[in-house]
Amino acid sequence: PLIEGENVLGRRRSPQQHEYRLTLSGDELISGDHALIVCGDDEWVALRDTSKNGTWITPPGGIEERVRGERTIFPDTLLRMGMTRARLERIEE
Repeated sequence: PLIEGENVLGRRRSPQQHEYRLTLSGDELISGDHALIVCGDDEWVALRDTSKNGTWITPPGGIEERVRGERTIFPDTLLRMGMTRARLERIEE
């Protein structure tokens, strides 16, 4: 699950200071700090690529594209980092 605010995705296991980290292990193509997902309090989500190898998204009904800088993403967006694939899903409380 993601938290409101910044969520760091990457291969590094240990969080720095007060960061919230999702460790993606077993994929050597993922950077230590590969991407940042920022969740706002009004249901918006932004993805920022911070890697050397790139981050790709496939929006719902769209085609795969490389993220350059920061992009707003929506539920059902597919994320690809290295060989790892994930889907952004909304979880009802």
